[in-house]
Amino acid sequence: MSKHKIKVEALLESSKFIQIFKDSLMVVKLGGSALYDSEAKTSLISDICFLRAIGIRVVVVHGGGKEVSDMLLRLGMETKFINGYRYTSEADIGIVEMVLSGKVNKDLVSEISKGGFKAVGLSGKDGDMLTLERRILEDGTDLGYVGTVVHVDTKLILDLLEKAYVPVISSLGCGYDGETLNLNADEVASAIANELKAKKLIYLTDVDGIIIDSELCSELDLKESVELEIGGKITGGMIPKLDYSISSIRAGVEAVHIINGTSPHSILLELFTDQGVGTKITYTRRKRV
Repeated sequence: MSKHKIKVEALLESSKFIQIFKDSLMVVKLGGSALYDSEAKTSLISDICFLRAIGIRVVVVHGGGKEVSDMLLRLGMETKFINGYRYTSEADIGIVEMVLSGKVNKDLVSEISKGGFKAVGLSGKDGDMLTLERRILEDGTDLGYVGTVVHVDTKLILDLLEKAYVPVISSLGCGYDGETLNLNADEVASAIANELKAKKLIYLTDVDGIIIDSELCSELDLKESVELEIGGKITGGMIPKLDYSISSIRAGVEAVHIINGTSPHSILLELFTDQGVGTKITYTRRKRV
């Protein structure tokens, strides 16, 4: 098969998805290596710009744990974890906000602008977007200035989308008394996608998706996802991603995709090909769209 024919077939395959997704709303969570690997970040930003170019409304949510840890190290401050969860002290939270909202966020806004689209950098504090309460673990462990989402106000997001902006949101918000709290970016992306009733929630990770017995699970329905969660087959950082994915499917998000953000153009390959490249979770098994 000639290279030209392969390209034409790829375009024809993608065209049906472009028609289906036009005017839809998607939430993309950026994190992991993709945020500090310049080549991976460039690829993902170009994918996001492609989504905008074909009429998809995109909301970007990001974390930046490694960048925060690197900055704390440079300042001679310790990164502390309790039971696998990041602890954020009163001294840390100012650094967290500086790195997430000041550096990582504005870098992403700049990259999207270079791609030809208008972006606005925000945190969950802007427009009372995210209302939080302190997060205390089930065993009573206090994680410091760490919160969990109790309410999402999407007015500012919708206003920006209406004006063709790409909202880029860092994972910070305000508690009831106005204090700044750090957040799990996976939770933020899920909460925002749920409130917006997004067509798709896309998690970018450092692995290809959900791997069971060395095999990639290309598609999962809600029942299968819950069985994996309670069966103890999911470990590490994939546990919260699967948990929030289940929450989003139950809240009405049509599909959640967990894909490798370090692979070139993984968003486009997942969304615009029949096979995809990661894990797609839906309420019930359906044709891969």
